[in-house]
Amino acid sequence: MRMLKTVVTMAGTKKVNMVQANPIATKRTRGSVWMARRARWLSSSPLCVMCEAEGRVTEAKEVDHIQRLDAGGADDESNYQSLCVAHHKAKTKSEVSGPRRW
Repeated sequence: MRMLKTVVTMAGTKKVNMVQANPIATKRTRGSVWMARRARWLSSSPLCVMCEAEGRVTEAKEVDHIQRLDAGGADDESNYQSLCVAHHKAKTKSEVSGPRRW
């Protein structure tokens, strides 16, 4: 049996977006433009930079923004690095648990 969500609307109220816009965040490139940039970047930088620093050779699968976009990092090649999935997950986890500037 399918359950239906109950939606309650109070008279005279309107929806308010609870997520405040981050004034220093950089807009993220998406869609086909991002996929082309990603492919070009990984073609020219195919190895995980963190694995290389540890003396290992691992294929990069992720294009990481060195400085987070929500912290004002640029969405261009000056802020990209190639990472393997494991290092990208670890970096993202440490960023999420770290302090936000907004």
